[in-house]
Amino acid sequence: MKVRYARHVLEIDIPSLNKEMALRIKNAIEKRLMVAPLEYGDYLHGTLKGNRKYRVGDHRIVYRVIGNDIYILAIGKRKDDEVYQVAAKRSRTQIMEKSARYKLLNRKKRGIVCKKSV
Repeated sequence: MKVRYARHVLEIDIPSLNKEMALRIKNAIEKRLMVAPLEYGDYLHGTLKGNRKYRVGDHRIVYRVIGNDIYILAIGKRKDDEVYQVAAKRSRTQIMEKSARYKLLNRKKRGIVCKKSV
């Protein structure tokens, strides 16, 4: 299994953790999620359907398993479901970014390319 992190997880979530919690989360990812992500995580529903969560103390790791890859969408405290709201927003943004890239690639393949005016 390969772990991939959303950009915001690396830039915002992980740096905001204290050293002890960061180490606990790192160990959980390496020893649990990389070994058996479907066995350890619980299903999410609603706007996060298709994603899973794993509890580490008061924190949650929200992730999605696609093939042999684990995509970490958010890491944060469960407080007031904030981590789930952030994960839902990131999930939608990621889908839209991928969709935009896909459309651009298809346009290039068909020879439809928009040129920027200078």
